[in-house]
Amino acid sequence: MTDVLTHRLARYWVARWARCQDRYADYRVERTEVICDILASAIPAGSEPAVVLDLGCGPGDLTALLAERLPGTRVIGVDRDPFLVALGRVAYPGLEFQVADVVGADAAEVVSRWGAPAAIVASAVLHYPPAAQLRALVGVCARALRPGGVFVDADHMPPRHPGLRDIVTALAAESPNPSSDTWEAWWRATRSEPAFNRLLAERDRMLAPHTGDNDLSLEDRIAVLNESGLSAGPVWQRGRSVLLAGIRDGACARIE
Repeated sequence: MTDVLTHRLARYWVARWARCQDRYADYRVERTEVICDILASAIPAGSEPAVVLDLGCGPGDLTALLAERLPGTRVIGVDRDPFLVALGRVAYPGLEFQVADVVGADAAEVVSRWGAPAAIVASAVLHYPPAAQLRALVGVCARALRPGGVFVDADHMPPRHPGLRDIVTALAAESPNPSSDTWEAWWRATRSEPAFNRLLAERDRMLAPHTGDNDLSLEDRIAVLNESGLSAGPVWQRGRSVLLAGIRDGACARIE
C-alpha cells in the first residue's frame, strides 16, 4: 500500500465506485448510453464549441464517458465532495473538475462560470436536495443554458400513484445489479487506504452528511423542470429509472 494517490490507484477506486453505483441505479449502463445519445443529438459533431456540465459528478466516470463521446466539447465535472473530485482529477488528468456546491447561494455563479452551457446533466443526484432547493437549482440551470440547450435529469423517479409505484419497484428488483460494495462498505474501505488519509480528513472538515432524500415523485420532478421554463418530459424509462430532458426554448422564469 502507498500513501501517494497514483493514476492506477485512482482508476481502481473509480472502477470500484462504478460497480457500487450499479447496485443502486437500476439499468445504469443503459441509462448512461441514452444520456450520451441525448447529448450527441443536442450537440452535433462539427457544431460550434460547447460546454457540458456534469453536476454531482462524483469521481468522474460519467464525465469521462461524455468527454469521450463528445469530442471537441468541454465537459466539466462539478461536485461538492473534495475527495471524489480529487479521485477524478487523478484518474482522468485530461478532464476539468470543480469542487462546488450548486445547492446554495452560489449556484448561479457556478453553473455560468464557463459561459452558457449547451447541456447540463444531473445523474443520480437530484433526489438529495429538499424540494425548495431543487426548484431553485433547476431554475438557475434553466436560465444558464444557451437557447436550445438541454437539461438532463437521470434518477429513480417512482410515480405518485401507489399502485404504479409498486409496479415499478417490482421491475426494479429485476434490474441487473452485480455483486459489489454497498455504499457504506465502499466508504469504509476508503478509510483503510493510506493515500486517502489527507483527502478524507479534508472531506470530513468540509462536508455535512446528506440528510435524506426529497421523495419527489416522477410527476413532481417533471413539474419542477417545466415550472423553470424548460419544455420537459420523460425520454426514457425502465421501471423506476427515468431520464427527463428539458429544452430551453427562450426566456426562463425565476423561481424563488
